Amino acid sequence: MRTTITIDDKIAEDLLKISDAKNIPQAVREAVQEFIKFKKKQMLLSLSGKIDLDIDINELRKRELDELDLG
Repeated sequence: MRTTITIDDKIAEDLLKISDAKNIPQAVREAVQEFIKFKKKQMLLSLSGKIDLDIDINELRKRELDELDLG
């Protein structure tokens, strides 16, 4: 998708300085990709302690073996 955005000159200069990008569009793409990764990590971390994963690895292995024997 092509989009036009307005970015403050100082922000654009700083972004180019700290990135490995050769131009502003590439730097913005990389910055947005990093932001998305960061937010996804935050979302996962916010689930910490909210999901009970009471998993018994031996029981899971037994189930897998039982399923293989049925085939």
